[in-house]
Amino acid sequence: MAPSKRALNSVLDKVRWLTRRHLHRTLADLLRQLNPVLRGWCNYFQHGVSKHTFNYVDHFTWWRIVRWLRKRHAKLSWGAFRKRVLPTWKIADGKVAMFRPREVSVTRYRYRSTQITTPWTARPLETASAVA
Repeated sequence: MAPSKRALNSVLDKVRWLTRRHLHRTLADLLRQLNPVLRGWCNYFQHGVSKHTFNYVDHFTWWRIVRWLRKRHAKLSWGAFRKRVLPTWKIADGKVAMFRPREVSVTRYRYRSTQITTPWTARPLETASAVA
């Protein structure tokens, strides 16, 4: 099951709140506060149908941070800004880099029916038809 619209809006609202322009902080501080939010949200939803949603959250967050950085370098043109601040298109400040939700692998639960072992036996459960 994919994340609900309410769950998606909650993480997007947190990203919006953390990247507000009136909060004066460095890029490293911003990433230190933003990364746990993204990582925790993605870890919670990684077992569902979430890849498209992760790509959307990644795209939204990347552009939100780029717009936050552009306000800090207002006099630079886009080309000069990209060469100076984003030479490899990766948002990072020193050792702190932006957590990328699009790189989270989605692992679906695999239905195993009667193959699941019980704590009391080392062998798989037997079906009712095989016992009778």
